[in-house]
Amino acid sequence: MLLVAVLMVSTVRYPSGKNVDLQTQTRLQPFVFTLVVVGLVVLYKEIAVFGICLAYIFFGLFRQWRRPKSSSGGGQSAASNLL
Repeated sequence: MLLVAVLMVSTVRYPSGKNVDLQTQTRLQPFVFTLVVVGLVVLYKEIAVFGICLAYIFFGLFRQWRRPKSSSGGGQSAASNLL
């Protein structure tokens, strides 16, 4: 819970999911994998939801860690870099 509290006031950026397009075509193998994952989530609700939440938390941290550091030069203010 302390990690979640710290992330709420941090500058770590997470994807919102607003740009997800469900009208795309997919291959059979990823589709079957997705169905298996959904089936496991339904079968093991409590453990799966906990795992998904942890995966989302650590995905954002990993993505922030892997993001290249940009210099504050170039005439941009620090506030405009956050947007």
